[in-house]
Amino acid sequence: MKIERWGNNIVIPLSQQEMAERGLNIGDDVDLKITDPETLAGEKRARRAAARATLEKMAHSLPPDWKFNRAELYEDGE
Repeated sequence: MKIERWGNNIVIPLSQQEMAERGLNIGDDVDLKITDPETLAGEKRARRAAARATLEKMAHSLPPDWKFNRAELYEDGE
């Protein structure tokens, strides 16, 4: 694998086969780890999964008998 310069960017080009083997698509964010000069390990970042997990931790359950009542909500205001 050869590191190249494309314009102002430094890139590591991957073949379509390598991308398919790793489950990558153009535009994915990846974390790369060079373990030695001959080995390059990469992982797709799991930002979306991490964000979903964070939101699920923050979620609050409503009581099973709770019902939304708009009229009750605006009783005092209008």
